[in-house]
Amino acid sequence: MKRRWLLYALMIGFTLLVITRFSGLQQLTATLARGLWYWILLSLALHMLYFGIYGGMYVLGFRVVGVKTTLAQAIPVYFASLFVNSVAPLGGTGGAAVFVDNSIRRGESGARTSVGLLLVLASDLITLWPFLAYSVWYLIQQNLFKFYSVLGVAIYVIFTGLLLAALIAARRSARRLASLLGFIRRLTNNIGERLGRAELLDEDWVRRNVQDMSSASQAIFTRPMPLAKLVATGLVLHVVNVVGLYFLFLAFHQPVSMGVLVAGFSIGIVYWVISIIPQAIGAVEGIMGLIFTSAGISGPEAAAVIVAFRGMNYWIPLVVGFFASQRIPAFTRTRDREVGG
Repeated sequence: MKRRWLLYALMIGFTLLVITRFSGLQQLTATLARGLWYWILLSLALHMLYFGIYGGMYVLGFRVVGVKTTLAQAIPVYFASLFVNSVAPLGGTGGAAVFVDNSIRRGESGARTSVGLLLVLASDLITLWPFLAYSVWYLIQQNLFKFYSVLGVAIYVIFTGLLLAALIAARRSARRLASLLGFIRRLTNNIGERLGRAELLDEDWVRRNVQDMSSASQAIFTRPMPLAKLVATGLVLHVVNVVGLYFLFLAFHQPVSMGVLVAGFSIGIVYWVISIIPQAIGAVEGIMGLIFTSAGISGPEAAAVIVAFRGMNYWIPLVVGFFASQRIPAFTRTRDREVGG
């Protein structure tokens, strides 16, 4: 019953989100109506391929750390996690919790799943670096590398470095990892006490998770081929996204050079990652608009491309995730069994 109430709460959140973003949805519909339908359909197809590839990254990332899953299992959970992050933004933790809960229900380790999620995120961010390096070079050559780009790239690189440091620390120092998990346990149990539920995480939780997370982190560095496949998939992921953006330029009769295309895309993704605003609404559109218009693209055409691109990236996972969440056990029934994770 409690799980059903959680689903109802998310449905209410979805309804409110659609209402509050209704003008944006209307703008998206009107914008798409102006473009050439065949290029828009091709871009839409590539966006769906993008989401499928991202689901494949979870399969590969989990395989590296010893968590079994299939593409058919991963994609619905991935969409449900995107939906949860949109409706109930909690710094991405809500979507991660959906993955962890689903793994535990299938008898897999929640700790290993957490490391796998961290690995997938790190792979996604690191594989953007070649596109970002090219963008920085291009913007410098064109004298367009402004303060907002410098700041965004610097924060992005630092954030990626911290993710890598976390993976390395989990491998090298079990003691530091135990201290971190001990702090998480105390914080969680304090919250639980205030909600009338004592000791949500028992004393053995730290030991179990240190062992699982340490062995999962070790696996990352001892399985080069699966890791290489994950990184290669991340590169393909970004290529598909860039090509989808390029098709939208064609849809609105706007020529664009490779440098402008990749720079707008890369810096836009940077601000998508580092923004504290849920889904970076407004931040990404503003940054991409600045880069495109400063490179000579007219405002109306740049706005049309950005609205269409962001609309596909925002509304597709939101709508698909809404239906996917109704088929995820985390929101539909109680645990069949408790598995330590």
